[in-house]
Amino acid sequence: MKRSWGLGMLLVLLLAGPAHAQSLRYEIGNIFDEVLRLHLAGSPGAHGKHFSPENVESSKEVINALTSFLGANIASFPLSSTGATAAFDLSSGAPVRETENLGPIFSEAGTTLGRNHVILGYNFTYMGFKRIRGLPLEDMQFTFTHQDVGSPGLGDSDNELDTIDLFMNMQIDASVIAFYMTAGLTDHLDVGLALPMVDVHMVADPSAVINSFTLAANDSANHFYGGTATSPILSTSPTPMNDEAFGIGDIAARAKLNVYRGKGNVALLLEARLPTGDEQNFLGTGYTTIRSALIGSRAWGSTSAHANIAYVFKNTDLVGDDLDLFLGYEQGFGRQFTAVFDCLGRLQVGKPVEALRFGENAIINRPIGSTTLVRKVNLSNVPSADRDHILDLSVGGKYAPRDFLILMGNVIVPLNNGGLRPDVSTTLGFEFSF
Repeated sequence: MKRSWGLGMLLVLLLAGPAHAQSLRYEIGNIFDEVLRLHLAGSPGAHGKHFSPENVESSKEVINALTSFLGANIASFPLSSTGATAAFDLSSGAPVRETENLGPIFSEAGTTLGRNHVILGYNFTYMGFKRIRGLPLEDMQFTFTHQDVGSPGLGDSDNELDTIDLFMNMQIDASVIAFYMTAGLTDHLDVGLALPMVDVHMVADPSAVINSFTLAANDSANHFYGGTATSPILSTSPTPMNDEAFGIGDIAARAKLNVYRGKGNVALLLEARLPTGDEQNFLGTGYTTIRSALIGSRAWGSTSAHANIAYVFKNTDLVGDDLDLFLGYEQGFGRQFTAVFDCLGRLQVGKPVEALRFGENAIINRPIGSTTLVRKVNLSNVPSADRDHILDLSVGGKYAPRDFLILMGNVIVPLNNGGLRPDVSTTLGFEFSF
């Protein structure tokens, strides 16, 4: 009965999808639509769409940057190693662990499982995203300018002096349930597969304010949300967002080949993440990622260390490729417990991605007599960056109550401000050896 219930729940997970009609990307866009398209609800006239993205290129760039940035960062969750965590001897017919510690969690050792040996595992990772390039996510702000309707350049019309500030007040949480399997095809070759189930929960309580220079200068607002031109309502609260999506993430397949076995171990790894997750709900990236790595490791009794260097090719123009540099250390305490430490570095390489810069400052030049007043408008308070390098510290532990069963727990703490990051992400899991 318990086995049937478990298989039924797994089937539900595999078939599950977003439980709402509109995608998370659509709902974010709807917030911008309410602010930029309906801002003249209290006044008829010809200016109703002069802040809308189809008419203001900088507005379109900011909105595209936000959704692309969220998609690239949320869906690129870490998967724990689907490779060998410990080496086993199968000569007796049953798996007997050869190593004196239990190996790494998020990075790789150069060892392989051995012919006919199989590992089945499960882990759960929670990420409560708090900062975007170091800025608290709830403080994220965007500013939108008016369409350029007169002579080239903003400022020659009173209408072009007005701007709109949007405060997102956003929270994002993501949980990943990953099922994985690794099998030793030969003594030197492992193949593995990881199936992630992803849940993304987004909350936003946005507000917007029109900075009405026309009201200040002429005692009559040209843009407002309600009221009248002389007694305008200049602020609004778009429809709040509180929704989530759940479904299959990007499936990972990998192969690891041990090419040297002596005092240390050297291996080559090839991993592909396939675009099986729904990118409109930030469950997947929407593009294929190929990771090729060189792995070296060595053990000294109950102590071991390893280094991974990998190039990560991303088949997209949304984000740059990565160069991964992982350094790790494991210390065994008896044969049942191992402390695991990793420094995980992901450096973006290649051409900087313009779409993730959140736009440049807008310049408004206002002629006043024989002089010109120059005003610089920051389109977003999200820090601009050519690349989002990631540096994390990973600390965890493994416990083996039996040779065939390993329990694990881990936390990852950011060491820099690149990308969209939680203050800490936690992982719990277990794996069986056969």
